Amino acid sequence: PKYWEFARHWPTYLREKHTFAELCEWMQGHTAGMVTNSRPEHPPQFGPLTATLTAVDLVYAKLCKAPTSIELGQAISDLGMGGLNGLKKLQVVPDTASRTAVANTFARICTHVKDLAVRSHKIPKDFKIDDFTVEHALCKYSKCKKNRWI
Repeated sequence: PKYWEFARHWPTYLREKHTFAELCEWMQGHTAGMVTNSRPEHPPQFGPLTATLTAVDLVYAKLCKAPTSIELGQAISDLGMGGLNGLKKLQVVPDTASRTAVANTFARICTHVKDLAVRSHKIPKDFKIDDFTVEHALCKYSKCKKNRWI
């Protein structure tokens, strides 16, 4: 019930067109001193992963500006989960990689993958590969490797 009581604030807040990073921060409750009528308390029970996944959905719904590749790379570093583990397993960043190194590496990979997709004749034209697609693939890489699917 607490979440549904909160849900009435979403339309007002989202009309303000916040950035991806702002939404992630707000949904996790990192808004000290920022609560106003149009910026209510954060949603209950939103951790870093739920906040990030929800912000991605809001980008696709055109309620939030998409992050740059660098900004999404920073989020990957901050989350420290599947996307970062995929970069490490691919051995493109070391275990001790800085936030900047992770972000820059992710941005380079995104550019490379999108360039390959444009040149490939095997990928349907209506299949859009964006930075979120690349991040999602990195998240799944560890599982695929563990199960010897790749």
